[in-house]
Amino acid sequence: MYKSKVYNYGTYEATKNTFGIMTYQEQFMSIAHTLGGFDLGKTDYLRKAIGKKNADLMATLKEDFISGAVKNGCPDYEAQDIWHKIEVAGKYSFNRSHAAAYALTAYCGAWLKANYPTAFYTVALQWAEDKEIPLIMSEMEECSVAKIVPPDINKSEPEFYTDYSTDNIYWSLSRIKMLGTKSVEYIIEERQSGGPFISVRDFIERIFRKRLCSKKGSKNTVKNPVTSLHVKNLILAGCFDKVEDVKDKNERYFILSTLYESLKLNEP
Repeated sequence: MYKSKVYNYGTYEATKNTFGIMTYQEQFMSIAHTLGGFDLGKTDYLRKAIGKKNADLMATLKEDFISGAVKNGCPDYEAQDIWHKIEVAGKYSFNRSHAAAYALTAYCGAWLKANYPTAFYTVALQWAEDKEIPLIMSEMEECSVAKIVPPDINKSEPEFYTDYSTDNIYWSLSRIKMLGTKSVEYIIEERQSGGPFISVRDFIERIFRKRLCSKKGSKNTVKNPVTSLHVKNLILAGCFDKVEDVKDKNERYFILSTLYESLKLNEP
């Protein structure tokens, strides 16, 4: 059933384009100026209070707005209602130009999500905080053919890497516990210069062949940033599952314990 639009007293001009709903900060400023009787300076205070979600500053303007609105013929109860809407708006409102930018960004994101979901989720995962990743993964499984697979020492990158031929998204090396940016860069550099790693032992021999290594074109030496703890976490994260033909996590612990005995790595 059709429901007619309802406008608060004195707000028609400010809200006619949004069907009586106060949405943009400019609308609240206009209502405060024309209905509440705020001068331009006080109107700008209101804008700052809404924009910065400053409840204390909002509270100092309440009585002035209500008394000004009542003087302009607005019933007290409706002035209270309008101010309540302005207070609530401080939690979500933004200016109109931002609304246009957000709408365009949302449309582009929705289009990419619908037409190129694997690429969309790859970027979404990269920018997500750790606590947000499980939710993104759950949604991804329902909305696309993309899937996250364990990191691979010969394919994974510092960021999430996607094989678009299989829609596999390889876990980011930099997201592995305790593995820092310098360590990841060192591993990637060795992989690029020496080729793919063929086993865990090959990885260790190449990464630790020199505790001090010289940078190309420089006489300065830098300490190898990769440690035994990093190797341990790489193994447990599944980075060597493919090269070692690992079937389950128990085999990872077996590899780790074997290396511990022979290479003195930390115990699992």
